[in-house]
Order: sequence, then structure tokens, then C-alpha cells
Amino acid sequence: MIEHISQNWYMYWGVFASVAYVWYRYRQTDPDKPASKRARSVLAGAHYHDSESETYSPGLPGRQFLIVGVGLVLVAGMLFIVWLLQ
Repeated sequence: MIEHISQNWYMYWGVFASVAYVWYRYRQTDPDKPASKRARSVLAGAHYHDSESETYSPGLPGRQFLIVGVGLVLVAGMLFIVWLLQ
């Protein structure tokens, strides 16, 4: 297992970085809103806590990039699990 980790460190780093980024974005949302609305704003790829901000982006491209990014991480994770179960 140690050899596998050392050979495929980039996969673990990618999963860790993705989770850390989503957690960071979640912490940036408005703490007065319920957790479900905070999670929705993170998954939507928009900064709902400040609509006057220059980084406020409720548009479709931000959501599409986020969905593709999360999907790629999930596909890589599933491939890794299938590889481990062989």
C-alpha cells in the first residue's frame, strides 16, 4: 500500500485539494443561512453572501465548471476504489 501511495501521490493530493477547496468555499458563505442553503451556494459556484462583490457570479459557466470538476474527482475516486477491489 505504501508503494501505491508513493506512486500515485498526485491522486491523493487532487482529492485532498478538492475537498479543502469546497470546505474553504463553504466557510466563506453566510453563516446566518441554514447549512442546506450554504451548501447549495457552494455547489452552484456563486458567492451568494455578497451580491455587490466583484467575484459574485451566479451564471451558468461557474456552475458548469464546478460540476465538471467535482465529477472528475468522483470518477477518479471510483476508478481508484475499483482498482483497489481487483
